[in-house]
Amino acid sequence: MSEVRNSLRRLNACLEHDLSLNVKFEPLVNTKRISEKLEREIMARDVSQPEPVTIKHIINKIRQGILLTRQECRNLPFVMADIGCDIPVFAKCMKNINISDERTLKRFILVYFMYFSHVDEIKKKAFQAIIIKGVSASEYTPRSEFMSKMRYFSKLLFVDTCIQNLSRMIDKWGLNKGMEKLCLPEQIKYSDLMNETVIEYFSEVKFLISNKMLRLQEVIAHKGKYSSVFPKIAGGLILSIAESNNNEAAQYKKICIEALYEELGDPRFGSRTVRWNAVSEKARKIFLSWLAERDLQRFIDTIRMTAVDSMWRYREKFWKMYLPYISNTWVFFGREAMYYVGQSNDDKMAYGRLGSDCELKHSVLAFQIGKYVFVEWSHNGMLRVWEADYAPEVFGVRSLNKRDITSRIPIAEWRHAGKETGNWQNKVRAWIAMNCGIRV
Repeated sequence: MSEVRNSLRRLNACLEHDLSLNVKFEPLVNTKRISEKLEREIMARDVSQPEPVTIKHIINKIRQGILLTRQECRNLPFVMADIGCDIPVFAKCMKNINISDERTLKRFILVYFMYFSHVDEIKKKAFQAIIIKGVSASEYTPRSEFMSKMRYFSKLLFVDTCIQNLSRMIDKWGLNKGMEKLCLPEQIKYSDLMNETVIEYFSEVKFLISNKMLRLQEVIAHKGKYSSVFPKIAGGLILSIAESNNNEAAQYKKICIEALYEELGDPRFGSRTVRWNAVSEKARKIFLSWLAERDLQRFIDTIRMTAVDSMWRYREKFWKMYLPYISNTWVFFGREAMYYVGQSNDDKMAYGRLGSDCELKHSVLAFQIGKYVFVEWSHNGMLRVWEADYAPEVFGVRSLNKRDITSRIPIAEWRHAGKETGNWQNKVRAWIAMNCGIRV
């Protein structure tokens, strides 16, 4: 098999060298594709994991001291990584391995990538020692580009700091180029070690947010290949942005919100909220606060563009003080107000629509503080509050009519009178302090 592969490579080299002859080699134009396909098939055969029953059978033979076949010896990397392989069996496996056999050595490397976080530290260190010894042997000559790269980068990959080293490579070269430089085959591009590395990279604060946003687009472009770990990637990115107190973090927060909202959905409402369960509680709370800030800003911006007076400034200043305490938020826009939302390029995130009994330019902000639901109506509308169990249904609903609000008797309501003197602000502040225990 290797002779065929090498022949194809030499043939391609000859064709590239003699392009100036203008000779057509029509039957040979697909040799590179054939060679690459052959390489993939060889790799797929080498990484094919034996059945659990086969691994169990090999473990039993080792315990009984029965001689292993050549194929069973090549499967030892999978056996040694198996949870059923205890230390005594592992030690006996060590005596049966032949790391001068490239296929066996390759399997050790692939198992190391694929089961990185599933093996204990003792086994992991043993795998690292076996691989480094094999690829560094003076008599060993790699027969594939993948194995050549494993030898070249051995001191970075097969050490305790491998995840940190790979993270730096991703930051420097990018995700795709980094995997290309390592010549990683398709089977291990999304392996356990690479997944752990991507999670670590997005969690590490020291890397530039601008680089992380570029890598995030690469992750998304892989069409679901990282779907199992994407919530952890999202959690790490959220925390690293929140902990980076610089202008860059503020600049990329908006992009992060839109990207994660698109990939994971709304963490507050709908069927996709389940995808946020795997995101850490701390990161999810931060993202919810970002959405609350975003909804408040959309509400204020729309009032500014549709209302006559400048009352929006007072509402903006007042409610921004309570952002850390706001949980659920949802906005509604009248038909003409929706036009301004579209103009501000903010229409990618979902919102509700005001019904036919509402003014076309009006908008509504619904939010929750503690066990109370607040509804803030734009223009000359009122601020109303209910206990959550008795409040109108306002979160995540597609449309809202004015009668849905006015037909429910609130426990408190205020007009926005005396805004310049802080009249309504003082009343609402006192009510929130008394009922929610929040003082700002």
